[in-house]
Amino acid sequence: MPPLPTDLSNFTFSYAYNEQLKHNVNIDHQIIKQYKFNLTYQYNLKVKSIKPFDKFKIFDKPLFALIKNFNFQPLPNSYGFSTDITRNYSELLNRDITSFYFNEPDKTLTQYNKQFLWTRNYSLRWDLSKSLKFDYNATNNGRILEPYGAIDTKEKKDSIKQEFKKGGTTTDFKQTINLNYQVPINQIPYLEFINLSYKYTGNYQWTRRPFASADTIGNTIQNSNNQNWTANLSMTMLYNKIKFIDKMVKGTLFDKPSKKGKDKVDSAKTNKKTNSPNILSQVLQVFGKTITMVKTISISFQEQKGTIIPNFKPSSQYLGVDGTQKYAPGFEFAAGIQKDIIPNAIEKGWISKNLIQTSPITKNYQKTFNYRASVEPPAGIRIEINGNQSFTQNLAQYLVWDTITKQFTYVSPNETGNFSISIFTLNKSFKEKWKGTESQLFKDFLDLRKEYAQFLSSQNPNSAGIKTDGTGNTYYDGYGYTQQDVLIGAFYDAYTGKRIKNYSTKNLFPSFPMPNWNITFDGLGKIKFLQKWFKAITLKHSYKSTYTIGGYNNNLLYDELNGYQFSRSPVENPIVNGVQTTQNFNPKYNITTVTIQEAFAPLIRVDFNFVKPGWQANFELKKDKTVNLNLTGPQITETKGQEYVVGIGYRYPKLKLKKIKIQGKVLESDLNIKIDLSYRRNLNVVRRISDGVTLPTTGADIISLRSSATYQITSNIALRIFYDWIKNIPQTSATFPTSNTNAGFSLRISFQ
Repeated sequence: MPPLPTDLSNFTFSYAYNEQLKHNVNIDHQIIKQYKFNLTYQYNLKVKSIKPFDKFKIFDKPLFALIKNFNFQPLPNSYGFSTDITRNYSELLNRDITSFYFNEPDKTLTQYNKQFLWTRNYSLRWDLSKSLKFDYNATNNGRILEPYGAIDTKEKKDSIKQEFKKGGTTTDFKQTINLNYQVPINQIPYLEFINLSYKYTGNYQWTRRPFASADTIGNTIQNSNNQNWTANLSMTMLYNKIKFIDKMVKGTLFDKPSKKGKDKVDSAKTNKKTNSPNILSQVLQVFGKTITMVKTISISFQEQKGTIIPNFKPSSQYLGVDGTQKYAPGFEFAAGIQKDIIPNAIEKGWISKNLIQTSPITKNYQKTFNYRASVEPPAGIRIEINGNQSFTQNLAQYLVWDTITKQFTYVSPNETGNFSISIFTLNKSFKEKWKGTESQLFKDFLDLRKEYAQFLSSQNPNSAGIKTDGTGNTYYDGYGYTQQDVLIGAFYDAYTGKRIKNYSTKNLFPSFPMPNWNITFDGLGKIKFLQKWFKAITLKHSYKSTYTIGGYNNNLLYDELNGYQFSRSPVENPIVNGVQTTQNFNPKYNITTVTIQEAFAPLIRVDFNFVKPGWQANFELKKDKTVNLNLTGPQITETKGQEYVVGIGYRYPKLKLKKIKIQGKVLESDLNIKIDLSYRRNLNVVRRISDGVTLPTTGADIISLRSSATYQITSNIALRIFYDWIKNIPQTSATFPTSNTNAGFSLRISFQ
């Protein structure tokens, strides 16, 4: 028989009491009392899911799998609560040792230090169905407010009882809601290859104002939610479900079905007899393997939102809401749902009209998107494709009560954030040499500024279009060649070869992450000519490119007219040959740096595994480039790097050290020796946008030799001897050549 909710086994009770009494020549008496009480209740159920349509034969077909497998659980899996009460009481009376000498009355008073805390925890877990799971956790921290002094009268004791009856005074309430949903899309025919899940986490917190503060301060509430979508697609399962593609990949598309009594006769046997393989079948097999080379796809999307509201007058009663104030701030807000409750809170008088604002209303937003695909074309190639995007935005602004207009107004908005996305710049990677200071991309950037100035001017009706300065040169009203929006658009276009969709001062962010990749190819080791010397040859290639806006904040000078840029900021040289030039439009965001990072790590790497036992070798070429657009200068800082690595390794199997014994056994283990020689060249240049001049700043040639020998003494102890040498040869006279040597040994011990 399952346990009942009222069984004593579901309860846990504890109580502790501690008392200290102290007195001496200086202390008349000191009493310290501590009470601790805990009561915990936890009830777990074993509940079977109900499948109302399981026995209906009409739903036995795969098409009705969603209906047939529909289920729900009528009761929760577990629920419980716990309450912790802690009371600390301290009473101290010092002796008056001075009044006796001055013939004065004893002026000492008893000092009291009291703390009465009450914490309550609640939990609920409910698998609403096999695919939908819900759990809830909440914590309420409160205080029992005591009268001053010793509790030695009936009135004081009654006041404490009243505090207990109302549950004390809440100081902090927190709750968390989790909802996990395994979307049953894989129960639909031909969609079995999709594994889709959704997770929602909602948080809410109510914090009481300090007891010493005035009632006009108000409390603080905050909530947040985290939504996470994850999809995994097994494309191989999809291909196997399509019989035509499955037969094409297996090369059995034109095989005749076997007859009764001849189950062992197949197309392969027939071809063996006739010595005439089906050429068309082989061609289609290669084609089938090509169109089915995508094996797996995974996609994840995560979105986080949060709101913090100070000066909130209602209290916390039931599930974090105030039943006496029309359930403020609302069950939706308490569940973490991001709904703007400020207009409703102002209308219902939930916001304190405090004239001195020290805490702003804050809204946070974060979005992360990732995708990954595994591709396996024929001939031993494996490709990992990935893309990612990250966006963060924080808005803080003060809600102030205006005593003249008798209205709340927002003041001092401060919006900050950052942005990062994977991009594709391979079409521009080899347009210029990785050596030297010349840059065709920088020249393209300088030329594209005019094109973007014209584009932005044509899109803004507040711009007067093309104008002429005092030297006869033309420019576009409000969009000089150093205006921020012009520079960012031209920079992205020049170094990626693409435009940002719907580009404007409000939209500086590319929308979709482009793919980067890692490629591995081991087909060379299968060539018979090379198999004489090599067991395996593996080629590797990796490409990664990222566009980053490291940080931005809203421009307080930005203003609009009819939805377009209107306010302007002064240009550096407003008067040219006695002619007044117009001022640039203020951008919506203040941005200091925009960065494009591109890396081939490696551009090519070849790993050789020789036929001769123990020998290995590798060759590697790396390239990387970082381009920073500094908008305060303005200037472009470019860092280029190119590295060559040659390595060789040898594995001496079962090397015995006869003179060393451990537990009577001679040491015997593999000795692994590795030597890498590398050469790297770094170059840093600064490209001034104002005059197009490029200046090299720093650079160096780095030669390094890294060697090591590793020997496994025991299963838990490894000895490594190493020798590293690095020489740095600067390319400018700003620094001098240096070399470093690092040698020694390390003993690694693993504890299990």
